[in-house]
Amino acid sequence: MTTERMVSEFIEMIREFEQEKIAGLSEEGLAKFLGHELGDVYYRFPPDEVNALKDKPWLTQELGSHTQSFLDEYNAARMERIKAEEKIDRKPWFEGLKKIRPPTESELRRFRRGKKSHL
Repeated sequence: MTTERMVSEFIEMIREFEQEKIAGLSEEGLAKFLGHELGDVYYRFPPDEVNALKDKPWLTQELGSHTQSFLDEYNAARMERIKAEEKIDRKPWFEGLKKIRPPTESELRRFRRGKKSHL
């Protein structure tokens, strides 16, 4: 799927399924909303390909004179999402294990004795 088609179908999908959210928005508000949603969902998509759609007639027809607002919001939401994902990825998987202490010698002896009685 091309970037152009993906963006076009995404805008169409938002218009169809998010009618309550977009009802009453100004043209600029709609452009910003669509840009934010696109950046939040497709944050791994190459931004230069999305930004290259700036002068496409169909996008101008969809967004009027607010294509730049759409792209600005897309890029801001994309970066916000990337930072959030990086923050999650940097959190060590063992962080929750910090409060777990190793067993004492007496606990180990009791454990070993308990194992033998089950044999």
